[in-house]
Amino acid sequence: MESLLLTVWHEVASHEPIAPRLERLRGALRLQVPIRRLQLFQLQDEHRLTQVACTVEGSTNGTPATLEIPGVGEWCGTGDMLDLRGVGRSSSMERAFAALHDGVALICPLRIQNQPVGVLLVVPESRSGFAPKQREWLEALALPMAVILERHLEARKRDALERAVRADQQALDQGLGGRTDDGRIVGAEGDLRPVMERVMLVADADLSVLLLGETGSGKEVIARAIHEGSRRCGAPFVRVNCGAIPAELIDSELFGHERGSFTGAVSRRQGWFERADGGTLFLDEIGELTHAAQVRLLRVLQEGVIQRVGGHDTVPVDVRIVAATHRDLAAMVAVGSFREDLWYRVAGFPIHIPPLRHRPNDLPALAEHMAWRSAQRLGLPLVLPTAEDLRLLAAYEWPGNVRELAAVFDRAVVLGQGKRLALTSALGQSLPGGNMVAPRPTESGPGAGGQTFPTLEQVQRAHIEAALVRTRGRISGPAGAANLLGLNPNTLRSKMRKLKVRRAVLAIMERDSAW
Repeated sequence: MESLLLTVWHEVASHEPIAPRLERLRGALRLQVPIRRLQLFQLQDEHRLTQVACTVEGSTNGTPATLEIPGVGEWCGTGDMLDLRGVGRSSSMERAFAALHDGVALICPLRIQNQPVGVLLVVPESRSGFAPKQREWLEALALPMAVILERHLEARKRDALERAVRADQQALDQGLGGRTDDGRIVGAEGDLRPVMERVMLVADADLSVLLLGETGSGKEVIARAIHEGSRRCGAPFVRVNCGAIPAELIDSELFGHERGSFTGAVSRRQGWFERADGGTLFLDEIGELTHAAQVRLLRVLQEGVIQRVGGHDTVPVDVRIVAATHRDLAAMVAVGSFREDLWYRVAGFPIHIPPLRHRPNDLPALAEHMAWRSAQRLGLPLVLPTAEDLRLLAAYEWPGNVRELAAVFDRAVVLGQGKRLALTSALGQSLPGGNMVAPRPTESGPGAGGQTFPTLEQVQRAHIEAALVRTRGRISGPAGAANLLGLNPNTLRSKMRKLKVRRAVLAIMERDSAW
């Protein structure tokens, strides 16, 4: 057994994907315990298992599967191995596990220091099941398999975090039109100059800053500029979207948790406060926090310490807070939906970021940078905006601000294919006065002056797109495009399919991103 266990623990130390390691373990056990299938499940919560890997007769199958088994978390934490025989299942847990395998199998709970992490299903080659000695081999396998699963889950979390950081950095580098290639903020010497003057005033003062502005106006870019101009610039800058965290997870996300503090907490996790220690924590959309979360956040800001979920010790943190919201926090304080004492904590130095429609002098520079950014990112030739393009952009209200401008230029570059900026089609919106934006002239189209006359299908498509832009992609309901167009929602959907209108593309300007 010693040599076999050495082989098993060697696989524990491996950094390869989990499916081929599972297959090698099946092969290593084959002489002592003939196994047809190994299936590994992660314990998601008290009643759910999610498949992590499965190997069957020499092939791997990573198809994910989630199983609902009432009480599986409690059984996994305290129960013994289950022997499924296909008939005569005596316990409710045995009957529930029949969903995994309706034949002869062993179900092994996986625990680390008495904390449940998952389940291993083992199917023998023989329908007679496992001999007592073979069961001993499999019981010895439970701990290393639990460690393999735990390390796999930790590696997956690290990979997800690294991908998020890379995506976040890529969004910052691209700037969504807000930063040039050398890191300058577009408009810093123009209509955004008063904002940048306030940024320079407060950057090194270590005060809490509250950024106020509409969605997409560039609050994260300004928050990063504050961080980069401060003495904390060499420490982490961590962004948290408060509106995207479920209320039941807010404590774990912000303050971290200890291993075993709840089902699925297979290891200690640092929260965002600890990750930002010594640096800046950007609390985006702070107005979306629940009242209970506001109370806990206030305590941390007042005392400078956190306590992980399930922990007993306090952890000191040195974090500068930059908060942002598009909501009227003062009005929320007045009606009691935002705590007045928290307001005083986060609003040490408020900065209002103007919407794009109030930055007309910045629009030409932003448009030129957008054209360059989109062409470079999409791998198409650079076409700069013309005077006509700038007039078209200036006539639009830009409800989505710089984020919307970025999305429009991406579409315009793709539609123009390096020959022109198809801004009229990309906007898909009626200009003030009710005149529909017509398609741009082509070099070789029929008609007077070489211009093409839009077909009825093009006009219908543009009109539907305009309605979808105005309703932020919503089709049905009082605020939907169907109501705006005087159509039945099903009729509108049919027309969208026929005209190849892509609602997701039009709604992209409203997605959460770095802006």
